[in-house]
Amino acid sequence: MGRKRFTHTKGSTYGGIVLEKEMLRVDKFRCIYDAFETYLKQQGFQECILKLTMELLCQYPQELIKFYLSYAGYKEIKELNVYIDYRKYNNDVLSNFSKMKKRNVRKCIEAGMQLRELQSEKEIERFHQVLSKNLRKYDTVPVHTVSEMIDLKRRLGKV
Repeated sequence: MGRKRFTHTKGSTYGGIVLEKEMLRVDKFRCIYDAFETYLKQQGFQECILKLTMELLCQYPQELIKFYLSYAGYKEIKELNVYIDYRKYNNDVLSNFSKMKKRNVRKCIEAGMQLRELQSEKEIERFHQVLSKNLRKYDTVPVHTVSEMIDLKRRLGKV
């Protein structure tokens, strides 16, 4: 097979190989990898790009997978991937922001907006409607559907 790459992807948009903790051993992962490579070759693939799930959404570290893919000749491509771990923020959230962002937040609060976690499916649906409307001016749509956002919230134990 020609080019082989693996990359870290933005969010959880992509599916891929999902492994249980017991499979995160070199000998077991090698068997999975060999079967995967054999399948790709049999199907006539000329290129393979694997996109690893961001660490935030993984139960176990991906170091073995990254190491083995590199060992097997995959080239790692890095993409900008940002998430905010609010547990590490100061309790006074505004103190974490720049002056301009603080001003924008204060204006939003004065207009009656709230910064909080969405609790219900109805709130997620409403947020998606507002987001969709705002993205139209950029001729784009949200990356995730309402049902995907609800599913992710459930998977993270938040609904």
